Amino acid sequence: MILQALSSIHSLGYVHCDINPRNILAFPGSPAAAAESGNRGEEGIRKLKVADFGLAVETWKLIQGSHNKHRGTTRYVPPEVVVDGRVTSAMDIWALGCTVLEMLTGEIPWTRLHDVEDVLMEVRNGCQPEFLG
Repeated sequence: MILQALSSIHSLGYVHCDINPRNILAFPGSPAAAAESGNRGEEGIRKLKVADFGLAVETWKLIQGSHNKHRGTTRYVPPEVVVDGRVTSAMDIWALGCTVLEMLTGEIPWTRLHDVEDVLMEVRNGCQPEFLG
């Protein structure tokens, strides 16, 4: 569902720039919708939605270079954004990958680092988050 949402956002000419667990909202579906789809569970179908478009930027502005700077939640920002400020739709995909890995492992990216500046230094030095290394 989130990949479909990102595909839609990107096809409309935007980059979200802040995909992380706090910006993915989960909603329980109705019992009627669950029964309709054959899912008889009590919670029904869950819907996922992307939220907080406060840092989103239009792709054409990125091409002009007017918004190519560090954006987003540092632990989920890809190396190319930290190193050279290259903001593209790939940024959202990297952040979603970090989010999915966090869901699977229960660990945030760069879990051993508590300071944002330390995270930025690790990325600039070519290091990977612990669960990728």
